[in-house]
Amino acid sequence: MNVISYLKNSIEYIMVQEELDSKDDVDKFIFESEKFINSGEKNLKIEITFFSVKILPKSIILQLIKLLKAVDITIYSMEHSLWIYLLRLGIYNRYYNNLKVIKPKRNIKAIGVGGSAGSLDKIISFVKLLPVVNISIFIVMHIKENEKSLLSDILGHHSSYSVVTAGSDMQIMPKTIYCAPEGFHLIAVGGYIYLTKDDKINFARPSIDVLFDSLAREYQDELLTILFCGYGKDGSNSLKFLKEHGSEIIIEEPNECQAKDMLLNAINTKNFDKKLKLNEMIEYLQTLLEDENIDNSLLDELLNDINNKYGYDFRNYQKNSLKRRVKITMNRVGINNFYEFKQEVLKSLNIFEELFFDFSINVTSFFRNHDVFKYLRDEVAPYLNTFHHIKIWNAGCSTGEEPYSIAIMLNELGLLKKSQIYATDFNSIVLKKASNGLFSIDNLKANITNYELSGGEKKFNDYFNINDYCMEIKPYLKEKILFFNHNLVTDGVINEFQLIICRNVFIYFDENLKAKVINLFNDSLIRNGFLLLGESENIIDADKKGFKVENRDYKIYKKRAII
Repeated sequence: MNVISYLKNSIEYIMVQEELDSKDDVDKFIFESEKFINSGEKNLKIEITFFSVKILPKSIILQLIKLLKAVDITIYSMEHSLWIYLLRLGIYNRYYNNLKVIKPKRNIKAIGVGGSAGSLDKIISFVKLLPVVNISIFIVMHIKENEKSLLSDILGHHSSYSVVTAGSDMQIMPKTIYCAPEGFHLIAVGGYIYLTKDDKINFARPSIDVLFDSLAREYQDELLTILFCGYGKDGSNSLKFLKEHGSEIIIEEPNECQAKDMLLNAINTKNFDKKLKLNEMIEYLQTLLEDENIDNSLLDELLNDINNKYGYDFRNYQKNSLKRRVKITMNRVGINNFYEFKQEVLKSLNIFEELFFDFSINVTSFFRNHDVFKYLRDEVAPYLNTFHHIKIWNAGCSTGEEPYSIAIMLNELGLLKKSQIYATDFNSIVLKKASNGLFSIDNLKANITNYELSGGEKKFNDYFNINDYCMEIKPYLKEKILFFNHNLVTDGVINEFQLIICRNVFIYFDENLKAKVINLFNDSLIRNGFLLLGESENIIDADKKGFKVENRDYKIYKKRAII
């Protein structure tokens, strides 16, 4: 059952598991809550919890308002979008973040690397792409004792770090890679390196286990260790000790190696944090060590993966804007490493939806930029009135203030009855908010001012049913608006319009995507039809794209008539 209700210790608990999409669920919720309003019980308290519920239908919100006026009620929201929505409608509710994955930022001071047969090329790639930061890197690679190690010479040609062959009593410095020489164990103690000729460990000297043990003592939770491919089981014995000291352990994906025994033995211990392919390992370390800035190539990978898995294409959105939104989401869900965040987005629909809502920027108001609406009323509306049926497309309608403003304007001009407003957005949650037609009363004074300055002829309040919590658009206005999902990036023409309004959407697109959407609007307008963009937006070389500038200040364009 989606709606569960029970009474315990004079508290009526109502729990809603998922979205209230069916009439039966809505009726049950109203029935279960209504009976306590009519009971006359003075000491009764109601506690309502919404679990996987991101938006509520209007009838439920109005029922919550009715409950708030009648009984002692506490409301809990487990989804961020619902919490914010109810607060904006004046309905106080408590938010419990059931998505947060607490992954504290790791302060890495050292990286320990172990490898054997088949590891050289991997280690070269690793040091070549590693960001240069204030860390020390220690590398043990198995080599015969009668062969001189050339590892430091080889890596020195590929790394921006200082690369040296480790020596006894050598002080450990940042931005330096220390390679163990042939025939000696490498130990780090008290800020210095020591070399020993102690017995071989797992038939190896230098031994990965010896290095990892000493680094665990020296750096503890500020250490990250990596095990590359090889034969034998060197490195496996130290993993439990590393975990006990809080060190992070990464093991290369065995399928990438021909010599994989060392990795399989390590995996069998179950004492590791991540099993990654080489490219994933490098990506993770890049974001771990440089997580203040998200590289464009890393962001592109995330956007490609989102498009492939979820079907939403943000690849041609402005990168800087997306980076800001990614960081906002990362902070909310408690993940401060971009690589780990990407993995969570791709495996958790809930985490993806958090990011999706942050990508879907929804900032609007009634009669926003009142001068533009005054121009529409005085200059564009007479043109619209020449048609028997008026079709207007409000693309990127967000939470609905703009299409309702258009409907109010048309109503006052006597044009609403012969009009149809298509209000679209690619975010289904904001569309449901728009369809609800419920708005905060906090901005009522500003909305009234905008309305009056736009040429409004009546009282703004007359278009709403207003209660102590929020205001509800009147049904006759809503009847002329069709809300539905449409993605400007991936979807095509939906009709032929005399007016298209798309404000403050282009600012998030790059030039290629802008050109694509301009073509879509051109195909969707009748000859001499109008296109309204946002105050910071424009069409470059408008004439070449089939438009002429009708009003430069208000960003209004007109489709050229083709003779």
